[in-house]
Amino acid sequence: GMTTSAAVSVTLTFDCSHGFDNWVAGWGHPKKTWCCQHEGKGCHAPATIALFTTTSAVAAVSFDCNHGHDNWVAGWGGGKKAWCCQHAGKGCYNTAPEANR
Repeated sequence: GMTTSAAVSVTLTFDCSHGFDNWVAGWGHPKKTWCCQHEGKGCHAPATIALFTTTSAVAAVSFDCNHGHDNWVAGWGGGKKAWCCQHAGKGCYNTAPEANR
Protein backbone atom coordinates (compact mmCIF):
# COMPACT_ATOMS: atom_id res chain seq x y z
CA GLY A 1 0.00 0.00 0.00
CA MET A 2 1.06 3.56 0.65
CA THR A 3 3.71 2.64 3.19
CA THR A 4 5.54 0.48 0.65
CA SER A 5 5.56 3.10 -2.09
CA ALA A 6 6.83 5.75 0.34
CA ALA A 7 9.68 3.47 1.41
CA VAL A 8 10.48 2.63 -2.21
CA SER A 9 10.67 6.26 -3.31
CA VAL A 10 13.18 7.03 -0.55
CA THR A 11 15.52 4.23 -1.63
CA LEU A 12 14.89 4.59 -5.36
CA THR A 13 17.85 4.01 -7.67
CA PHE A 14 18.02 3.91 -11.44
CA ASP A 15 20.11 2.12 -14.05
CA CYS A 16 21.50 5.21 -15.78
CA SER A 17 23.03 3.28 -18.66
CA HIS A 18 19.68 1.66 -19.56
CA GLY A 19 18.03 3.72 -22.31
CA PHE A 20 20.69 6.45 -22.12
CA ASP A 21 20.77 6.74 -25.92
CA ASN A 22 17.21 8.08 -25.73
CA TRP A 23 17.24 9.70 -22.27
CA VAL A 24 15.69 13.03 -23.32
CA ALA A 25 12.45 11.42 -24.48
CA GLY A 26 12.62 8.08 -22.70
CA TRP A 27 13.45 8.95 -19.10
CA GLY A 28 11.01 10.44 -16.63
CA HIS A 29 11.87 13.46 -14.51
CA PRO A 30 12.78 11.42 -11.38
CA LYS A 31 15.25 9.29 -13.34
CA LYS A 32 16.81 12.36 -15.02
CA THR A 33 17.20 14.03 -11.63
CA TRP A 34 18.65 10.95 -9.95
CA CYS A 35 21.06 10.08 -12.75
CA CYS A 36 22.19 13.68 -13.09
CA GLN A 37 22.95 13.94 -9.37
CA HIS A 38 24.58 10.51 -9.01
CA GLU A 39 26.23 9.81 -12.37
CA GLY A 40 26.18 13.10 -14.29
CA LYS A 41 23.83 11.64 -16.91
CA GLY A 42 20.52 13.14 -17.98
CA CYS A 43 21.47 16.71 -17.03
CA HIS A 44 19.95 19.19 -19.48
CA ALA A 45 22.37 22.09 -19.13
CA PRO A 46 25.74 20.28 -19.25
CA ALA A 47 24.67 18.17 -22.22
CA THR A 48 23.55 21.25 -24.15
CA ILE A 49 26.64 23.24 -23.27
CA ALA A 50 28.98 20.38 -24.14
CA LEU A 51 27.28 19.99 -27.51
CA PHE A 52 27.82 23.59 -28.52
CA THR A 53 31.21 24.34 -26.95
CA THR A 54 33.16 21.87 -29.07
CA THR A 55 34.99 23.68 -31.86
CA SER A 56 33.69 21.42 -34.62
CA ALA A 57 30.06 21.88 -33.57
CA VAL A 58 30.36 25.67 -33.46
CA ALA A 59 32.13 25.77 -36.82
CA ALA A 60 29.42 23.60 -38.38
CA VAL A 61 26.53 25.75 -37.13
CA SER A 62 25.55 28.59 -39.43
CA PHE A 63 22.31 30.30 -40.34
CA ASP A 64 20.88 32.20 -43.29
CA CYS A 65 20.44 35.58 -41.62
CA ASN A 66 18.47 37.01 -44.56
CA HIS A 67 15.88 34.21 -44.56
CA GLY A 68 12.89 35.32 -42.48
CA HIS A 69 14.63 38.48 -41.28
CA ASP A 70 11.41 40.49 -41.69
CA ASN A 71 9.93 38.39 -38.87
CA TRP A 72 13.09 37.56 -36.89
CA VAL A 73 11.72 38.46 -33.44
CA ALA A 74 8.97 35.83 -33.58
CA GLY A 75 10.32 33.55 -36.29
CA TRP A 76 13.93 32.91 -35.31
CA GLY A 77 15.02 30.66 -32.46
CA GLY A 78 17.46 31.78 -29.79
CA GLY A 79 20.39 30.05 -31.48
CA LYS A 80 19.78 31.79 -34.80
CA LYS A 81 19.30 35.18 -33.13
CA ALA A 82 22.57 34.81 -31.22
CA TRP A 83 24.49 33.57 -34.27
CA CYS A 84 23.16 36.20 -36.68
CA CYS A 85 23.68 38.99 -34.15
CA GLN A 86 27.29 37.94 -33.62
CA HIS A 87 28.17 37.16 -37.25
CA ALA A 88 25.87 39.35 -39.36
CA GLY A 89 24.71 42.10 -37.00
CA LYS A 90 21.09 40.99 -37.46
CA GLY A 91 18.68 39.72 -34.83
CA CYS A 92 20.20 41.78 -32.02
CA TYR A 93 17.69 42.96 -29.41
CA ASN A 94 19.79 45.92 -28.28
CA THR A 95 19.59 47.85 -31.57
CA ALA A 96 16.89 50.12 -32.93
CA PRO A 97 14.66 48.56 -35.63
CA GLU A 98 16.14 50.90 -38.26
CA ALA A 99 19.69 49.79 -37.47
CA ASN A 100 18.56 46.18 -37.73
CA ARG A 101 17.58 46.30 -41.42
